[in-house]
Parts: sequence; C-alpha cells; structure tokens
Amino acid sequence: MVDITIKQAQESDIPIIEDIMFDVVDFLDSIGQSLWQREWVTWQGLSKDFQISDFYMAYIDDKPVGCMALVDYDPTFWADIQKGESLFIHKLAVKRCAAKQGVSKALIDFAKSQAIKLGINEVRLDTHQFREKVRAIYEREGFVCVDEKCLFGKYHTAFYVWKTPFLIRKATPADAEALHDLYFNHLTANPPKESQDMAVWREKLARFEADPLYHLLVGEAGGRVVSSVTLVIIENLTNNMRPYAVIENVVTHADYRGRNYATELMNRACEIAAEHGCYKIMLLTGSKKD
Repeated sequence: MVDITIKQAQESDIPIIEDIMFDVVDFLDSIGQSLWQREWVTWQGLSKDFQISDFYMAYIDDKPVGCMALVDYDPTFWADIQKGESLFIHKLAVKRCAAKQGVSKALIDFAKSQAIKLGINEVRLDTHQFREKVRAIYEREGFVCVDEKCLFGKYHTAFYVWKTPFLIRKATPADAEALHDLYFNHLTANPPKESQDMAVWREKLARFEADPLYHLLVGEAGGRVVSSVTLVIIENLTNNMRPYAVIENVVTHADYRGRNYATELMNRACEIAAEHGCYKIMLLTGSKKD
C-alpha cells in the first residue's frame, strides 16, 4: 500500500491546487462526463468560497496528487446546518496519475479524523446525483444519502452524511479518570475531596464491572467518554417477584449535549433491563446532570 500524507495547504500551493483541479476537469471532459468548468477551479473562482487554509493536500512520495476543501459552514448547499455542527467536504480531486491508489479514501479519512478531533459529530458532502461510481465510493466510506434534489433548477445533487461512531459499553477501571472528569469537573465547581482519589474510583469500577446487576454504561465518541448512564437491577427474591430496574445518573459532557447520546445510552439500559426480565423501569431524575 502506498504511503499517503495529508497536509494543510499554504499560499504557495495555489498553483498546485489549480493543476490538480485542471487535471480532473480535462479528464472528465475527455470522457464526456464534464463536472466543473475550468474557470470555477482557478484560484480566482475557488477563492470566492474558500480560503487557502480550507484546503488540504494529499502527497505520495512528496508529490502532490490530490486535494479537498474542508469547512465547517456551508450556507449554500446545507443552509439548515448551523456553523460548527458539521464539517463539509468540497472539491475533492485526485490526479489521474494517482487513480486507484487510495487517495480519495485518505482525504476522506482525514476529514473524519478532523471531525472527531474537533468534537464534531458529522461530515457532509454533496455530489452529482447520477454519478453512480462516485456515489459508490462515498457509500463504501460510510456516508449515507439523506436527500436528492435539483439545485437552482439545473444541478442534480445527492447529499451525504457520515456520523462519528458512538460506542456503548460497560465501564471498566480504566475509565476512572474520564468518569471523574465527566461527573465532577463539569457538574460542580468544588468536587468532593474523595472524588480526587483515582484508586477509590478504580476500585468501585472494578466492583461495578463484576456485578451482573449493576451496569454503569459509558458512551464513547471519537474514543472519548462523553456520556454515561447507571442501570441497577433490583431483585426481590423474598416475595418471588420479577425484578425491576432503576436508571439514574444520566450525564453528558457539556460539549456533546444535544446529540441524543444520553438517549442512546438509556435505550441500551432498557434493553439490558428487558434481558433481565424486569417488569418495570424507574427513572430517577432531579439533578442537572442530563
């Protein structure tokens, strides 16, 4: 597999970006599948919508072979998405000399990693509605088509979204620091002294992890614990009654609220309760944690 490097573009890369774009335009014109007009992809045309810092370059053996623009706001094609809610890929182009070497994938993967790094939940892009091969590339990379329409009466466009993975699992002792940060640093200005003792937290988490009736669930976005929910199964063995469940301590990091992470965790908690045969589920509220 070739080694592909991604770097942010500099002012000196403007002629290179134009060269990559012209290469793609000329190839598509030659096969009767014209997409962009040359004047659109000169820097004079591109600079109407982008800054040079928006562009990223793909290199193979220090040779520039591809580029894309990556921005966090697109009022023209995605007017209903607020600034900072998503990253948007535009003008992804790969020179013919680097075709089928994974350059498009490398650029797309970079956009995904940037979204995760910035705590952004989605990456979006748009492409020609009837270019099935191009659409297949995006779909292989996990993008889902959310709309198709003819823009401005002449551009048949398919709109795609990729969402950062959200992993739900039971907490382990290794999550002590992350949960401490989640529960205390973002909920109170003066956390209890005992909360600072990571050894105590790890000991508690080890007990919880081993207890089949206690489920401290955590949600990871981009490898970071951003939400948690506690589920406790209550068995009533003396009266031979079916168990019931309690959901409590619903917490989401302030930077990740509004993305339904807590809802997904509670849905999983309800599934676990059903697996234990619980006849009812109680939700304890009254805190500011959710």
